[in-house]
Amino acid sequence: AFCHDRMQQATYLLTPEAKRYELHLEMAERLERRDEAESRWAAAEHYAAAASIIADPDIGLRARQRFLWAARRARQTAAYSAAEHFLHLCQSLTPSASLWQQDPHFAFELHTELHTVLYCLARHDEADAVFKLLEQNTPSELALVDPGCLHIASLSNRTRYEEAIGLGRKLLQSLGQAFPDGALPQEGLLAAVEAELAAFNQHVARGALQHLRNSDLLQDERLISVSRLLNSIISAAFFTQPMLAFWVLLRSARGWFEEGYSRFFLYPMGCAMLPLIALREDHATGYRAAQMALQAGLARDGGVETARLQHVFGLFCAHWFEPLQSALPHAQSALQGLLH
Repeated sequence: AFCHDRMQQATYLLTPEAKRYELHLEMAERLERRDEAESRWAAAEHYAAAASIIADPDIGLRARQRFLWAARRARQTAAYSAAEHFLHLCQSLTPSASLWQQDPHFAFELHTELHTVLYCLARHDEADAVFKLLEQNTPSELALVDPGCLHIASLSNRTRYEEAIGLGRKLLQSLGQAFPDGALPQEGLLAAVEAELAAFNQHVARGALQHLRNSDLLQDERLISVSRLLNSIISAAFFTQPMLAFWVLLRSARGWFEEGYSRFFLYPMGCAMLPLIALREDHATGYRAAQMALQAGLARDGGVETARLQHVFGLFCAHWFEPLQSALPHAQSALQGLLH
């Protein structure tokens, strides 16, 4: 052992380069066998230092898995450049085309993470290219939902709203969920919204709002994915096709009434006031729907979707029936929830 870091550095640099690589690889393997939380990151770093000499397929498999783990951890701490570095090391061990053939499941995970990191780095053209690869190689419709929702957000952030809606429509239809056709005339879209609004009011008349907080948890993976995709489309639809946004909000609300609780139904239920005011001048029902949804979210979720709901509740729901200053605590809570 050396007591001074400069002595360690000098000894390290005096060691022949090939020997250093071998020592890094040996250390990585030792740390990997421990499988302890504090050893995993160190293992990733040692594998990274020895990446150029990894030839054994079994060692390469362990290194790829550890690099992907490290990339996820780095991204979660907003160290996006470090995350990208580990992902590129992962790719360097097996060419992309070969990896898709040899281990398609791992390749899909790797490219999903790369798509996320590139999105976080605002390198949208590269992220677009990776998403095309994911579309071409997805193992199932459900597997594409997570990167699909992120890509919808990316397109929306770039004001490519029609593309965002189109992608959402495509993914929803792949899951068997009907969605208004993009060529549907305004009269036809209005009729679809009216049908959803009638169904919404029927549920409300039967006392469905009072049961939101205690509704059964939605567990069907396909329906949860549908709820998430509908949620992801709202912003793009709101800025380009408000009537379509109304349909998405009301269809999501009906999902909560008929299918059970999903956290992705919270925000749409809070926004149901928009079509209710615009088409029925019904402020009271919209307010009650948002209020009951907020109570359910605070009791059952308390996460990002609840924070989004608190934001809209304070922004355009509360002031219709509460003192204006009552909206401020909701806005403050929403900010804290979204930051954390």
